[in-house]
Parts: sequence; C-alpha cells; structure tokens
Amino acid sequence: MATKALTSKELYEIYKAEVIARGSDIIDFAEGSMNDIDAGAMTTAINEAQELLVSEFLKTFFGSANGDDLEILAIDRFGSRFARPSETQSTVDVTFSRPTTAAGNVTIPAGTIIKTSKDASGQEVRFSTSFEVVMTGLSVVSSAISVGSGANTKVGVGKINVIESALTDTSIVVTNDAQAAGGEDKQSDDEYRETIRSLVESLAGATEAAIKGSIQALPEITYVSVVTILMKVREVDDGGTPIGDIFRIPYVRIYVADADGNFSQSLLTLAENVIYSVRAAGVKIEILGALSTEINWTASITLNPAGPNYAELSNDTSKIKEDMANYLDNVLDVGDGFVRSTANSYILSIWGPAGTGDLTSFTTSIPTGNVAGAVGTKLVSGTMETI
Repeated sequence: MATKALTSKELYEIYKAEVIARGSDIIDFAEGSMNDIDAGAMTTAINEAQELLVSEFLKTFFGSANGDDLEILAIDRFGSRFARPSETQSTVDVTFSRPTTAAGNVTIPAGTIIKTSKDASGQEVRFSTSFEVVMTGLSVVSSAISVGSGANTKVGVGKINVIESALTDTSIVVTNDAQAAGGEDKQSDDEYRETIRSLVESLAGATEAAIKGSIQALPEITYVSVVTILMKVREVDDGGTPIGDIFRIPYVRIYVADADGNFSQSLLTLAENVIYSVRAAGVKIEILGALSTEINWTASITLNPAGPNYAELSNDTSKIKEDMANYLDNVLDVGDGFVRSTANSYILSIWGPAGTGDLTSFTTSIPTGNVAGAVGTKLVSGTMETI
C-alpha cells in the first residue's frame, strides 16, 4: 500500500512490472506501443486523482488551506465569528477650531462630514464624526470614522482639512494632529491565520491570553500588551482611619496601537467593546493607546536586620519586586522615561527608612543607564530581580 503520492513515472513502472510479472505475451513497452499508450493513460488518470485527493486533504488544515477554503474551514469548525475580516475603516481624532467666538456656541452634530483635499487624481477620503460636540470656545476635539474602508483611509497628519457639512459658523476649520488609525485592507491568508489563532485563544475566556486574543482578532489593532497591576489597598472605617492590613488587588491595563503605532479614541473604544465578551465579572480593565516596551530591572539591596519584615525578605523579596513592577506599570505614564535615581527613591520611600525601614540601600544595576521616554510609548515591567 502506498504511503505517499506517487509520480507518473513511478505509476508507469508499477504498471509495466505488473504486466511482465503476469507473463503476458505482449510485453512491448516501446514508445508508441499499445502497452505504452495504455500505461500512460492509466497513470495520468491515477496521478490526477491523487492530486485531487491531496489538494482536498490539505484544505482540512489551517496551515495549508488558502483563500475561500481557509475561511470555509474556519467557519465550519468554529462558527461565523471566525469569518475572514473584511477591509476596515480608519478612525481619527480631529480638532475643530475658529479664530473668534463671535458666532457663539456651535453644535457640531454626529455625522458631520469632513474630508481630505482632492489629490492629483481627484480622489478624496471622507470621514464622519462619531458623536455630537459643542464648541463653546476656540476649539473642540471629536472622533471620526472613515466613510470608506481600506488602507487608503489611513490618512496622514493634517490631511483632513475640509468641512463638507454646513455649520452655523463658517469660520470653523478642521485638522487632524495624528495619522488616522486602523484602515486595513482585507486580510491575506497569513494574516487571517493569525486572526484565527487569536480567536481560538479568546475561547478560553477571562484568561490573560483570552483577553489579549480577543483584541488581537480585531483587524484594526496590531499591537496589544496586557499588564496586570497589583495595587496596594487598605480598608478604612467611616472616619477614614485605616483598619486591617495592607493587601493587594489586581487590575489590568491594556496598551494597543495599529500597525503604524497610532491610536485614537475610536480605536480604543473598539477594544473596550470586545473585551466584555471575555472579561471576568468585576475585573477592572483600562484600554490605553500606546506601544509597550519591556524594561528588565535588577537592583542590589541591603536588608536592615532590625526591619519588621527581615525574616520574610531574607527568604523572599517578591513584595519588593512587585513594587518595582508597579513603578513601571502604574507610576510611569505613557511617554515617561526610566530615571534610575528616581526609581531608587521610589522603592526606598516604601521600604527604606522613610517607609517600613526594611532596606538600608537599594541601587539599580540594570538597566545600566537611564531609559528615555518617547511619545506614544509605555514602559512596562519585564523581569524584576534583586541581588
């Protein structure tokens, strides 16, 4: 029994050997002979049947199915939610402004059409505002979504400069201070396979992988980073007096951006809406726009033998490492850099003489220098170590 698809040559040789083995009087296999013609026709038919069977078999695997067959397979296995995402609209925050307030308050309705100037070929990209805003001063910000879809709607900074809809103040102008986010073409097979994997992860429900997978399955969002923060809390009585011990509660921050590292409020709203299908009840999740960069932090510490937690910290410094992670994940904002002296002071304020008194020194050795911040980038915790 064959264990692989055979070539036409191999099939021909099998036929020839079988004829000769049966002791046939007609064993002429010269080119053009009847045996040669019969064997050629038979092997061609068998080879085509093999190729058909193999191609149909490959359609049953996500790694080898392509085109419509890949989508049919995904929907058949997991349902309509796994259909190939179509091309997507782009979202952008725009600023309406005017030189004076002489016209008074101006309502800019939801659905106001704004657009780019026509290019050399006469094409323009139109956007529609997502919600109503009222201009009381000289400027107001609104979110907008493209009327069309696809990568051509991902317009650059300052490209949106025409107000198509009529407003009561004709002096109002519009612009976008950031590139539009989202705006992707229909996914290729390779991109669609990654979407399928993310959707499969989301089926787990409430896990970090499920939350991340549900957002990554959105074609508008490319970069997703999930950060779980352990926040120190303490119960207080009605008068504000602390009662009980300090304990930690987790909450989650998720940083997202499109393929170009851009984001808008509309893009964040897409992510916020999708997490409710997998978020555990009562869990607080914040969606923020940024690209995340992990920072590994190692520090040398000296414990105070007279400190209240000396026995515990001598065996396990995980609480100190949790506060190191919290500094990166929670204290530093988007765009902030890591300054070693400031970070050292933060930890000593908790565990040093001004805090619990458990540390007499805390000195950062890794990173070896300060880490500069960048617009649209959030530093998050990687590996936290104490030595």
